[in-house]
Amino acid sequence: MFKLLVQLGVLGLTAATAMASETKIIQDGPFSAGNGLSITVRAEGPATRETPLQAVCFFEHKEGGDLLSGGTETFNEKMGGLIKHLRDNGQFKGNELETLLITPLTGTVPAKKILLIGLGDPKTFTAERMQKVGRVAVREALKAGVEKFSFSPNVTDAGVKSIPVREFDQKVIEGVLEGFNTQLQLNRQRLVPNVVLHEFTLEAGAANVSGASEAVKSAIALQKSQ
Repeated sequence: MFKLLVQLGVLGLTAATAMASETKIIQDGPFSAGNGLSITVRAEGPATRETPLQAVCFFEHKEGGDLLSGGTETFNEKMGGLIKHLRDNGQFKGNELETLLITPLTGTVPAKKILLIGLGDPKTFTAERMQKVGRVAVREALKAGVEKFSFSPNVTDAGVKSIPVREFDQKVIEGVLEGFNTQLQLNRQRLVPNVVLHEFTLEAGAANVSGASEAVKSAIALQKSQ
């Protein structure tokens, strides 16, 4: 009887593993942004994304505690509560455009490096602020010398839903493209090292992949028209 139960357990585990391996993550792209940069929209959060650099955004820390939900909550849990610890201790307050680059501990998240970016006061949040955040994110990625990096806005996870997701997603991409192209110009003037970044991934909820993809295409079209 025990042997039969073990066999059934093994079969169940094998079936579950097979089902998990067949689960596909929704993504769209890559979209060519020119100058060797491609942009992909992917329905995956920072807790599971395997990437050289993972950028994650947070609003200003609240004295009474922060709202962590969805992908942000999962990310904090996978990091062993480190994000909450850093914020509660004032090591990362989430002030507007504040950044903190850290190396995650082994066995937590698969990303090699984590870039925390502050979004500032949620009460005064605008889509235009995300354009600045996009510029900062790509500059930090270029400083780190990575070829690929992923970006998680975490705006709606923080409870800010006054601005359509597609609107702030487009501003993120506009900022990324501005920062990337500025770096290329500086490189041609021999003021900065060669630009090795060639792949940017915008993370979105599964229901928002289509809208985020349209935001990416709109931002690319706008950049090419200028």
